[in-house]
Amino acid sequence: MSCPSQQLVIGDVVVQQDDHGRYSLNDLHRAAGGEPRPQPSACGREYGGSEP
Repeated sequence: MSCPSQQLVIGDVVVQQDDHGRYSLNDLHRAAGGEPRPQPSACGREYGGSEP
């Protein structure tokens, strides 16, 4: 399936799209500043979560 392509630019970051029109989450994260804190993998480590 091919969607019409519209280039999304946030700041100076061009957010890529795949053939189905989905935006790259990596590009969106980079456009948001690229800090490791908002990543889901950091949850628990940075906020003092406890291990079971």
